[in-house]
Amino acid sequence: MKGKLLSTAVLLLSAISLLTSCLGNNDEKTTYYGETAITSFKLGTLKRTIHTKNSAGKDSVYTTTIDCSGYSFYIDQINNRIYNPDSLPKGVDVGKVICTIAAKNGGVILLKDNDSDSLFYYNTSDSINFKQAREFRVMSAVNSSETATRSYLIDVNVHKEVADSFSWNNLATNNPQIAALTAMRGYALGGFVYVVGNKGAGVEVYRTAESDGATWSAVTPNIALSTEAYKNIAIQDGTAYLLNDGAIYTSSDFKTWQKGASAATIKQLLGSGTKKLYALTTTSGLAASVDKGATWIVEKLDNDAALLPTEDVSFVCRHGSAGDAVDYLTIIGNRADSYSKDSTAMVWGKVEELSAGGKTQAWTYYPIARSDRYKAQRLTNLQAVLYGNGMRAIGGSGRGASKGKAFAQVYTSEDGGLHWPKDTVVTMPTGFSSSETSFALVTDSQHRLWIICGGTGQVWKGLLSGLAWKKEDTIFQ
Repeated sequence: MKGKLLSTAVLLLSAISLLTSCLGNNDEKTTYYGETAITSFKLGTLKRTIHTKNSAGKDSVYTTTIDCSGYSFYIDQINNRIYNPDSLPKGVDVGKVICTIAAKNGGVILLKDNDSDSLFYYNTSDSINFKQAREFRVMSAVNSSETATRSYLIDVNVHKEVADSFSWNNLATNNPQIAALTAMRGYALGGFVYVVGNKGAGVEVYRTAESDGATWSAVTPNIALSTEAYKNIAIQDGTAYLLNDGAIYTSSDFKTWQKGASAATIKQLLGSGTKKLYALTTTSGLAASVDKGATWIVEKLDNDAALLPTEDVSFVCRHGSAGDAVDYLTIIGNRADSYSKDSTAMVWGKVEELSAGGKTQAWTYYPIARSDRYKAQRLTNLQAVLYGNGMRAIGGSGRGASKGKAFAQVYTSEDGGLHWPKDTVVTMPTGFSSSETSFALVTDSQHRLWIICGGTGQVWKGLLSGLAWKKEDTIFQ
């Protein structure tokens, strides 16, 4: 930075002189302001270094420029902090920053040296090093002999990761408890990830903290769980709902279950939306409950109920954005082996309007054209979850007429389940190994994706970097 170095005393005198010189010597009443403040901070165009691969697949580096004027900086006048809650992209050089700063009532803006108490006049043409937080001061005249001074710490935040980068961590390579399960599903509740699965003729429940994954502890339920329990659980508002032996049970910890209403007409509990639970019925239809499973109302379908999946079923709910009072619902799964010509999964969708007086929509079947390059494959133990901007799905070998290969890729859908191309960001972990019929795909409250593997006892946890970025406060009271 090129700037004029001045002592604090000189700066005070200069600020008073500069800000009071225009007051004149007449007797008109002059209003003085008892405070001073920085009122805006804005960046200009900065350089960015990008690492990529060339057409030959080799690492390549190039430098470009990026207009950073659109990144908002919040000014916390209570704590005297200025920062950008939406960090600049990875690779942006903040060592030489041209910025525009404005102060209240034309105050004089000064920049403190990093290594001393020296102060410099701020100039809009100066290049400033923001690789670490910088202290700025602003001075305004209160009267002919006094100035108001205020210091701010300004941070220019830069992401350390690319927004769409994803990485896996192998938390367990051979957990014997997990390895012994012959069928399972996973659920996130109350800061824990639970696995419910079958072992021989019995049912086991294990849990680990979302921050862990290496250590699992057994959970002993206060009721006997059926061997169908693992795939009959839905989570809603911090409560687990279970269909077990013809009744609905609730729990907050998978240990203490309270029996609720009888559910003789329900075959499988699928999942939940904002207000409803959803289930397959014993008459091969869909039903929903708005009273925690006490009563069930048959859902409307726009096509033959025979097209509903009955095995390997996943239920996904994506909540609408703020002000959009809807749930976007997707059901994906397979039909029974008797439908031997099926090569694709069965996918249904619904827009559930939540506002008072909202229209009741029917469930829509999504037929898959032969020419569709991105079909939902009919895979063994197919499982799908909501993650990031869409759904992610994995599965074992193809069933029926499907030629899908076991765990060959992660499938993604960002259009509600209509198309399922190969995911180029979230990929299968290197060294992954699992039973095709026993694994669990789970997302937790910290935006992490889990794969828990029967047969091998592997536990994988991954994170899409953009989902982990902390959102700073932008409202100060």
